[in-house]
Amino acid sequence: MESIDNHKTLEITYQGHWQDKSYTFQIEPYCIKAFKQRWYVAARSPYYDKVLIYSLDRILEMKQTDLPFEYPQTFHPKAYFDDSFGVIVDEEYDVEKISIKVYGNQCKYFRSLPLHHSQKESETHSNYSIFTFRLRPTYDFCQAILSHGDFVEVLEPQWFRIQIGTTIQKMNQLYE
Repeated sequence: MESIDNHKTLEITYQGHWQDKSYTFQIEPYCIKAFKQRWYVAARSPYYDKVLIYSLDRILEMKQTDLPFEYPQTFHPKAYFDDSFGVIVDEEYDVEKISIKVYGNQCKYFRSLPLHHSQKESETHSNYSIFTFRLRPTYDFCQAILSHGDFVEVLEPQWFRIQIGTTIQKMNQLYE
């Protein structure tokens, strides 16, 4: 937080889940965000010249440097994450309208704890409801949909429905 407030670069040693070893490099921290009981920092990587997300629990060492950075006036944390489900901000995915059918009492759960701020209940029936979202359907959103098991069916877009269906088929093969 101090580095964000003072616009000072951080030197971190980081080891991602998919990496065999750690790497030390500098970042320019813009904001922190909590998601699913973990904390993340959105920071500009001078090496890649773009904003990336780093999980705080994967930072092995961290120290503030004396190197200042210019916090961009165009960066607004809320706007940056607005079209994302969680912390994955992947511009390779377009922002799309996602429609899902939620069955049974699971509708009450969706009403009481929306998955995303864009969630709207567009249809209500006695045994299901249709919910829509406007977001980037990234990996973390897929995981959220799958976590509701057979109470949720993706209706559109078609490519996303196929992707979820393919994942379910692969999961089913593990149990055959």
